Amino acid sequence: MRASRNTKWFIQLGLAFFLVSVAVYSLFYLIFHDADFIYHHFLIDLAFLPIDVFLVATVFERLIHRREEAARTERMQLIIGSFFHEVGTDLVKSLAANYTPAVRPEHRMSDNWTKADFDRLRNTLQEIVPRLEMSRDDLIELRDFLITKREYLLSLMGNDNLMESERFSQLLLAIFHLFEELDLREDLQNLPPKDLEHLSQDIRRVYLFLNEQWIDYLLHLKQNYPYLFSLAVRTNPFDPEARVEVD
Repeated sequence: MRASRNTKWFIQLGLAFFLVSVAVYSLFYLIFHDADFIYHHFLIDLAFLPIDVFLVATVFERLIHRREEAARTERMQLIIGSFFHEVGTDLVKSLAANYTPAVRPEHRMSDNWTKADFDRLRNTLQEIVPRLEMSRDDLIELRDFLITKREYLLSLMGNDNLMESERFSQLLLAIFHLFEELDLREDLQNLPPKDLEHLSQDIRRVYLFLNEQWIDYLLHLKQNYPYLFSLAVRTNPFDPEARVEVD
């Protein structure tokens, strides 16, 4: 029914434009009484029509598509920012506090950082992931944390803008998988070593995706929102000396 109404509206709109065109040509003839000029002018318009269609269908459409894509990307970055505010930063901080070795210069961000600095941080964090080992107490703490954030994470999964970022989608899926693994086990204190290693692998996956997404988000802030990046520097989860207060 809706498709039929759309088709009818499209036909009516096309007919209306056709009648407007006929009316304009008729008015022109009534004023100037020059049918030959109108005929030649019509042929010129007809000859230009393919170029006109090309401009509308390709150039203008690409400009509009680029603008819409930029708007979708911006909405996606807002969602990612909300995620790190609610869940991500605390999760990074929790894992970093237990498994990151002594703080290196690469961990201490500043407002003068360039893309090369972010790439060095990315490489440094990737070296940490294979060495992550989870204790049973850590698993319980992590499960309890994810339980408190479950409703928020579910609300993110229902957001249509999620499809704009494959990496962020993978991160959320990895977090939900880890939560299910933890939540379905009745006794995390008495896990066999092999099962403990299995859960550690799931956490390494989350940690890898989380670090990648965190660095991408910080780079976006650095390039587009310096004042938000300044706050991220002052709340850097890899820097135990970072303070939100401005000295």
